[in-house]
Amino acid sequence: MRVSWGRRRRSKGMARESVKHRWIMDLVRSYQRPLIAYARARLGDLERAHEVVQSTFQKLWEADRARIEGHVARWLYTVCRNEVTDVLRKEGRMTPVEADRLAAVPHPGDGPDERLQQKERLGRVLALVARLPERQQEVLRLRFQEGFSYREIAQVTGVSQSNVGFLLHTAIRTLRDKLRPVLRPGVEGGEP
Repeated sequence: MRVSWGRRRRSKGMARESVKHRWIMDLVRSYQRPLIAYARARLGDLERAHEVVQSTFQKLWEADRARIEGHVARWLYTVCRNEVTDVLRKEGRMTPVEADRLAAVPHPGDGPDERLQQKERLGRVLALVARLPERQQEVLRLRFQEGFSYREIAQVTGVSQSNVGFLLHTAIRTLRDKLRPVLRPGVEGGEP
């Protein structure tokens, strides 16, 4: 039995859709959680973070795979970042998330006193990070939470690689200077 040209064309189109669907699903499995964490850190709201990430994957479905191949992570984070920025702009707020919204996860082997101290220190650290300029917070997050290279951070954020290095250096130096008394009480003006 011969297959008509129309059926063959539809069959190839369906096969392409199936391959694309599998590709998208693999990317969803790999990137959904980190993208949600990234969006939530900027938005402070899990539900809106889910919406932003859903929109990001919708744009991935509509995008030309050949243009994205080889730099999918960078593309996803760039689109997610732009979606978050749009949400914040629509709400009229471009402020960073407050540190108290981020939960501290204690080490299971620590006793109650150690867990409390660790949670307090982490709260102070997060409060200091939240006081950094938003751009510094973002490059810190992309570098240390997502493991991006300077080049990838530059492409996601739209700043030069040297500016990424400067932002990271400045943020780390600021945190180090402010954290020294917090992490080492009694030293250099810290509490005894």
